[in-house]
Amino acid sequence: MKSLQNILLRNKATSIIYLFLAIAGTLANAYFILVATLYLCLISSAYYAGSKISGVGINVAYNWSIKWALFVISLVFVGTYMQEAFIVTMFTLILINTTINPAIFIKTQEITT
Repeated sequence: MKSLQNILLRNKATSIIYLFLAIAGTLANAYFILVATLYLCLISSAYYAGSKISGVGINVAYNWSIKWALFVISLVFVGTYMQEAFIVTMFTLILINTTINPAIFIKTQEITT
């Protein structure tokens, strides 16, 4: 999670948007912060599992498909149970999807010749 902190500290506009969305979502529904945190944990776990895949093409396909599958499932859940926070949640999940890079979970190894 240090990489996420680096992303937020480096890009202050993104941090401000995250903060604004967190406040707006929490005002709309108190459970919003739980949904956003759970989504962040799920996407991080999925990316961590994807880092174990050795094939680059399969890794990219897995990360892309799991990211958007979790996005759709989360939005269906929010749309069903928390309609008042749907729009804010959608923007928050899109922001999470676009700012968190799955490559932060892949350990780079030195190439020796």
